[in-house]
Order: sequence, then structure tokens, then C-alpha cells
Amino acid sequence: MENKGEKFMLNVPQNAVYCFEKLTGSTISCYIYSPVFSRLSRWRNHKSIYCGQQKDDFSTECIHFDSFHTVENIWNFPDGCIKTCHANFSEVVMPVIREGKLLCLLFAGMFYLAGDTGTIPVIKAVPKDNAKKYPGIKTLSTSEVTLLLEALKQLRARLLLWYDDMHKNELFWEQLSVKEQILLIFCRESPRDLTLKKLADLLHLSYNRTSHVVKEVTGKSFSQLLTRHRLEYACNLLTLTRKSVAEIAAESGFGNAVNFYRIFKREYTLSPQEYREKMR
Repeated sequence: MENKGEKFMLNVPQNAVYCFEKLTGSTISCYIYSPVFSRLSRWRNHKSIYCGQQKDDFSTECIHFDSFHTVENIWNFPDGCIKTCHANFSEVVMPVIREGKLLCLLFAGMFYLAGDTGTIPVIKAVPKDNAKKYPGIKTLSTSEVTLLLEALKQLRARLLLWYDDMHKNELFWEQLSVKEQILLIFCRESPRDLTLKKLADLLHLSYNRTSHVVKEVTGKSFSQLLTRHRLEYACNLLTLTRKSVAEIAAESGFGNAVNFYRIFKREYTLSPQEYREKMR
């Protein structure tokens, strides 16, 4: 739990999303591909009840279109596009990319399109014949969608500015509290490669001192924080990739699938495969 006196620099991404939603009246959903944006995980799913109802009607796993298919095509639209799903729900999509790496994928709004989209490109699924039209979902004109797209570009710019500060701005790093530095390192470093010694080196502390500091400022041991980091990373891979459980276990730093299965089941009361099916 963070103290009120802390600068909350790690909260910049979620604060930026809060501002976007307040100013535009549209909700954000987010697929996270870089752990540094892990605090946006609360926006991982759509909040609309209509989306859930359509999923029940279609028995369709939206993840296949929303993430897999959209990601394959989004590289052609670095400045965003409109995604229209099989239920004819539309969203504005914005990739957050740095140095050729997709950090996260932002989806804004849920609306029906009113006519032509102008110059805004569209990724469109094959519509279902039994798709219902809900009066609770607004219909947006081309100009309204354009404004939403521009607002999403501004949100992306804010997120990338924060990302660059977190990775390259030494002055910004020095302004962080020790706790914030530790939490950022856990978000920034690969869970497979992060060790107590590496953390000590990054903090410029001794091995033993680092162990005490971690416990003192976070209330958890290094081992507990690392396990949580590995689990969160594994959850993203289970949800957003087609990698096997064994591949995910190795990439997340668990060593082998048996160990990964045991720890995952203990934490979530679901097997990795059950979790994957539930999230899709």
C-alpha cells in the first residue's frame, strides 16, 4: 500500500486514462504487452454489459479478433484505426509502440458507426446475422470518431512520455522514492532474468541491504514480489498469446511447467489452461 506522501509517479498511466475517460465520456479497455504498464490491468476487459450478452449469444471468444487478429493488422495503422467486431460494435484502437515493440493496445469507446468513416482505416470482422442492436450504445458521426481518435493520440503521447522518462530520464529516476524505484524495476525487468543481485546493482546497494530494504518499504520479501511479478507476466501471456503452458512457464521464470502449474493453481485456484479459457 502506497503512502499518501509518495509522489505517485508510477500512477501516471492510470491517472492519464482516468482523465481521458472523464473528458471524452468514453471508456478504455487495454491489452498489455509490456509489464511496465501493468497498472492498467484494471482496464483489461470491456465494461459494457452488451458485449457480454453478445458473447453469450455467439459463443465467441472475442480475444481472437480483438487481440490476435487486430495485432496482426495494427502495424499497418500506427496512428490508429477503427475496429468493428462481429457484433457490429465499433471502437477506436491505438497502438502504443516504442522502438518497434508493442507496449499496449488501447481500445476507446463502444459505438455504432454512422455512415462513412472518412480517412480513418477500419479493421472489420465478418458480422453475425443474429447480432442485436442495443439502444444503449450511441451512434457516432465521422467527426465525433475523429475527435475520439485525436484524444486517444494525446493519451498515447502521455503514456509514451512517461515510458521514456521511466527508462531514460535519470533525473526523473532520482525523484522516485526507493519504494517506487523497486516497484518500477519489477515492472521493467524480465521476470526470468530479475534476481536479488541484479536489483541490488540497480539500486546501488549491497545484496544484504537490498533484501532488508525491499521488505521494509514494500512489506513483502523479494521472493514474494518476484513470484507476483512472474504470475502477472504469465497471466498476460496466457491471455494475449497462443504460447504453450510450458513456453510460458519458461519465459515467466518458473523453470518448468510442473512448478508453474503448482504455484499458479495455489494462487488462482485455476490451472493455467482454465485461466486462459476463462479470460477469453
